[in-house]
Amino acid sequence: MEIITVDEGNIDKEHICCAISSNNDIQVKSKKSWLKERFSDGLVFKKINVRGKCFIEYLPIENAWVPIKGSNLMYIDCMWVSGKFQGQGYAKGLLDSCILDSKEKYKDGLVILSSKKKMSFLMDKQFLLKHHVIIRDINIGLKSYQKSEGKLKRDCFDIAENAFCIGIIGNRLQSDCTESFLDVLKQIVHIHTVKDIWLIFIGRTVEVFEKKVAEHVKCKERLRFLGRQEEFAEAVALIDLLAATPGLGNGGAGVAAMNEGKPVVCLKTGDIASCAGEDFQCDDISQYPAIIKRYVEDKAYYDMQSKKAENQFERLLIGDAEIAVQIKDVLEAVKGL
Repeated sequence: MEIITVDEGNIDKEHICCAISSNNDIQVKSKKSWLKERFSDGLVFKKINVRGKCFIEYLPIENAWVPIKGSNLMYIDCMWVSGKFQGQGYAKGLLDSCILDSKEKYKDGLVILSSKKKMSFLMDKQFLLKHHVIIRDINIGLKSYQKSEGKLKRDCFDIAENAFCIGIIGNRLQSDCTESFLDVLKQIVHIHTVKDIWLIFIGRTVEVFEKKVAEHVKCKERLRFLGRQEEFAEAVALIDLLAATPGLGNGGAGVAAMNEGKPVVCLKTGDIASCAGEDFQCDDISQYPAIIKRYVEDKAYYDMQSKKAENQFERLLIGDAEIAVQIKDVLEAVKGL
């Protein structure tokens, strides 16, 4: 296993894993430019000598660009071993190299951000446990969040007052609404139940996408595209339930929905799942229609889940002082190991 340290002396000739194209590619240029600026902060970029995503990136915690404070610790901001390179000991080799380098620089320990469940851009908790890294849970939440004031009404968008409205919300609706997800939405809107089910899209869309959805779902009269709404909470208040797309992002939509007491249906991975918790998760989007039908037909269940959504939102409200105390405790524990 050959580990290469990319630095000022070789960065122009070495690829940097997450951006492998030609040096003339704008993504490669910007990433390499950013790295060159960070080397003076003590950033270290190590990679396995293979052509692919197989690297670790870390720097002194004093210069980390995350809301965390500490001293004489090394913060790992990224470690990525992808695809065919997994299962060959590369990740352990990179982590061990980081530990050795940190000891040689007389650091007191390492800090890594992870999550209870695997999420994009965060270290895999199971990998850390496997390699005997001690995990300390902290809660990082929201200081405040805007609640609707009833400024928007359904008739502003020609939405039936007695409809059961499913919100599909995000900044990347065109890419997040996959063919399989549109198939599920088609099933949902055609469910025979006590109320007509409408689909309300909140977020920037284009005419081609809207036409595609209408042709796929085959119920144009019960589709509404609200576009990007400056009064976001007001728009979210119009829906009865948020159906999360298969994409990993859009956590803000989940938080806004729960703040309004709107239940969420989501998968077990992604930002919305992390915010919403297990009470609103399922294994596969194919389960969405049955779950949503229950919400429409069982008012007691809907009311119970609505209250859980509000309670979950309250649990996310954590102030800076509480976060600071938690992080301080973790950092002190690290120094004591």
